[in-house]
Amino acid sequence: MRIPRHPSSRSVVLKGVSSVLQTSDSSSSVLPIKYNIGGHNERTNLEVVKTILKALDKPESLIRYVKDRPGHDLRYAIDPTKIETEIGWEPKYNFDTGIKQTIEWYLENQDWWKHIISGEYSSYFDKMYGDRL
Repeated sequence: MRIPRHPSSRSVVLKGVSSVLQTSDSSSSVLPIKYNIGGHNERTNLEVVKTILKALDKPESLIRYVKDRPGHDLRYAIDPTKIETEIGWEPKYNFDTGIKQTIEWYLENQDWWKHIISGEYSSYFDKMYGDRL
């Protein structure tokens, strides 16, 4: 399967890779406190894709540059200052250790995700990217 990459994007757009999490502490007040948690791990999607390909010993020739879709986000960034300041939270993993563990998990749990490469997913992929690949 080829990996679509939008040329103007500087964001991590691969599902399951971005460092974003939302949590709440509803016991602290009438209105729950919400935190958007970033891990100081911002990378471009191209950097993430190349990291994954290298870890899997796959060639960068699998990357296909596609035309941007209308309304495409150029960047996602989460500032974790609020949660760091208010409750002292800090990330347990950096990008390099987190991506390595994520890749290892997917390799060890192929039965969980193999259905993704079925015809149903391929149809969705074709509908989303069509002839742009």
